[in-house]
Amino acid sequence: MNKNTSKIKNELDKFGYGIIDYPESLKNTVSELMKNFKSFCEQSFEHKQNLSYQNSMGYENRDRTINPESVDHKESFYIKSGYEMPRAFLPSKIDEDFVSSCKNLLDEAFELIMSSTEIFSEIAGVDLQQYFDRSALTLRTIHYYPDSSTEIAHHHVDRGGQTYHLFETTDGLVPRPFNSQ
Repeated sequence: MNKNTSKIKNELDKFGYGIIDYPESLKNTVSELMKNFKSFCEQSFEHKQNLSYQNSMGYENRDRTINPESVDHKESFYIKSGYEMPRAFLPSKIDEDFVSSCKNLLDEAFELIMSSTEIFSEIAGVDLQQYFDRSALTLRTIHYYPDSSTEIAHHHVDRGGQTYHLFETTDGLVPRPFNSQ
């Protein structure tokens, strides 16, 4: 087992997650995406719902002021590299910039994800790359609405086999967030 694999295996055993450092260029792409996501979220709910969640992609709103049954008080956008905006929708420049920055991040993160999949394969003793499909790679951006709850995100298992937490603006979700300022 190489040194990086051993480090991540120890982190997984001890904490349940591992830290994979990623290049500065990817941090810049993440920062650009977050700037565009903030602008996207500032648009009206009526506008954003035109990009509604379908086929595992699009905008999803779990605002408790609209639906009190929502567990998490958030809005999310899920996107894959093949995402196309609805034909009958006239996107804003903000929408176009946001979707473009999402696709850029998916492209740039691909090699890092492939590399870490090799590490996870070594740890598991199974070739996990056989299950890896670039077209199924999903990026999820999340905006948690201001809330008085002590827990903003409830513990759950994500849909995919690997989840990469790349950035946050709220402390407490990842051990070493990078500073984008």
